[in-house]
Order: sequence, then structure tokens, then C-alpha cells
Amino acid sequence: MCLFGVFDGAINEAYLVFGKEKLHHLLRPICIIVVGEIVVDVNLFQVEEDGVVQQVVSLINDLANVILEPGEDQWNCTLGNRGEYSVGALRHKFEEQLNQYRSLPSFNWNKVSPIKVNCFIWRVIQNKIPSAIALKSRGMETVNTTCSACISGLECGDHVLISCPYACTIREKIFDWCGVQHRAFQSVNELILFMESWGSCSRLRQRFMTICHSLLWNIWKLRNDQIFNGIFLNPIRGAEEVKSLAFYWHKHRDKNWSSNWEEWSTSPFDVS
Repeated sequence: MCLFGVFDGAINEAYLVFGKEKLHHLLRPICIIVVGEIVVDVNLFQVEEDGVVQQVVSLINDLANVILEPGEDQWNCTLGNRGEYSVGALRHKFEEQLNQYRSLPSFNWNKVSPIKVNCFIWRVIQNKIPSAIALKSRGMETVNTTCSACISGLECGDHVLISCPYACTIREKIFDWCGVQHRAFQSVNELILFMESWGSCSRLRQRFMTICHSLLWNIWKLRNDQIFNGIFLNPIRGAEEVKSLAFYWHKHRDKNWSSNWEEWSTSPFDVS
């Protein structure tokens, strides 16, 4: 393949590329001939500084190694193994650069819990829920950063859902109902790891995960009701809300569910 082109107005183009002060003048139009490889006469560029000449020589050396092949041009993405672009591959690259995914525990999606609850738990693990401390760290003005339930600790995600005495009381009542020994959790991540490794039966483990999802979801809802609606529910009533919501999820989202409320309210693991 042979291409021959004569480019008029080379001086104006050179001014745009190199700048008027760096370019002395061009004696004649630029001629480019392509015969299997690219050939350019460096002497066409009459410039005052050697730095520009060196850049042009380097560019020509790079172009000289280019071999044009027949066919259409193709784009190849290096983010994945398939050479195709995907949002997931780009997100994984970002997380790999930031090293965030290594510090977060694994999150198992629970099909019995609604999608919005799974998303909420996922955000809780990453400390992305809008607690008072989180909002303040994002530059938002907050009137008060103390917990609305105990009025003694700073309102972060781990405090509201785990270490607040109000949340601890509800969790203890739920664990007593499940027959699970009490544990002192320091963060939501510890509770997530505990519930995802609890027991040896996968069916009962999923049921316990659903109850824990209902626990965290209801504690957050109770917190919002108290702040925005002025409604305070005592821990005993709060625990009953956790039980009823978990039962509702199982009844309407578990295809193998056949138990009634009386059996469920007695013990969640003695029902079919």
C-alpha cells in the first residue's frame, strides 16, 4: 500500500503544535510517503531548539516500528481477561487500587431478606449508612452527633446497631428467643461474620441470618422513628417487631415455609 500526501499550510499547523517561538520556519511543504513503513525527513523541520528535534526523532523512531496489517481496527480492554470492557471489571480495578475489598468481610446475599435489606446490610459493612458521624464527616451540618437512644455515645453505625444499650437489649432478647448464647460484639462486621458461620445446618443458618437482618433493619428503623417522628418504642416491643418481620419475610419469600405464628413465636428453629 502506498500513500503520498502533500500538506499545504504546514506552517500554520506547526505553529499550533510547536508554538511560534520554537518554530523557525519550514522551507517547503511536508511530504509523507508510506511504503510498508513510515519515512519522514527530519530536515523538513527547521527549528531553533534541539529539544524539539529530539522529540521529532523519537516520534519517528517509534512510528518506524509500526507495521500496518490489513483488516478493521479493534479495541482491546486490558481490565479483564476477555478483552472486553465491563463496569464490573472497572469497579474491581478501582477496589484493587484502593485495597478496600481486602479489609471488608465477605457478604453473602440472603434470598429470604428483601433486596433493600440486603443492600442496607452491605452498606452497613462499608460504614456507608447516614449516621450523624458519617454525615458530619461528609461536610453536612448536624445539630447533634450523640446517640438519640442512650444519649451517651457518638452516633456511628457500629454504636447505633451494636454497642448502644438499647440495641444490646433488643439483641439479647432475640438471642434468648433463638437459644443462642450471648456475645459481646464490637462492630457490625463481627455480627455478620458470626451469623454467616453459625451452626452446621445451612437451612437453619439462613434462618438465623434472616433474623439478624431483621434485627439490624428494625434497630435502624426504630432509630429513624425516634429522630424524625418522635416515636420511641421500648426494647421489648422492638424485639417483637424483629420477630414479626422475620416471620413475614419467611412466610412470603420462602417457598418451603409451612409454619404458623404460634410455632414461630415459641422458637424459630423448632419449626419446619
